[in-house]
Amino acid sequence: MINIFIIIGDKMETKQIDEFKVVGIEIETTVETCKDVMGKLWGDFLAKMSDIKNITGDKMYGVCTTTGECSFKYVAGIKVSEFEDVPGGMVSQTVAVDKFLEFKHVGTAQSMGETYNRIMEKDLPESNFKEKKIWIEEYGKDYNPESETAEMKIMVAVEEK
Repeated sequence: MINIFIIIGDKMETKQIDEFKVVGIEIETTVETCKDVMGKLWGDFLAKMSDIKNITGDKMYGVCTTTGECSFKYVAGIKVSEFEDVPGGMVSQTVAVDKFLEFKHVGTAQSMGETYNRIMEKDLPESNFKEKKIWIEEYGKDYNPESETAEMKIMVAVEEK
């Protein structure tokens, strides 16, 4: 597993992400139970994705909004140009312009917790930034959650300490 973040010189730098819209399926879960529900959530989303209108691009997103110390809402979704006829059982969410630190996870979906732990316990505390309430996972169209060489991005909205 590899964690990569944007570095210029000897410090972490942020990257601005422009506002975008996502349509997908939302759950509320906790850090302890998320492993038990994510596979089903993504399976349900992939089965219904063809019902979504105005898809832009081929990347999928996990948009995580912290709701408590260990709880969060998570939308498994895809970018759209506009919210039109959002399918039943799905939600729409706008991700606002913000500054993010970008990390890369290489490995299976099962090992993703290790990457998150490193970000939370080492990378963020050692940086000049503190997290905000939005985390974004970005998956390419060929992402395979069972592959040891699968790559995806984890982007954390941050502000300076």
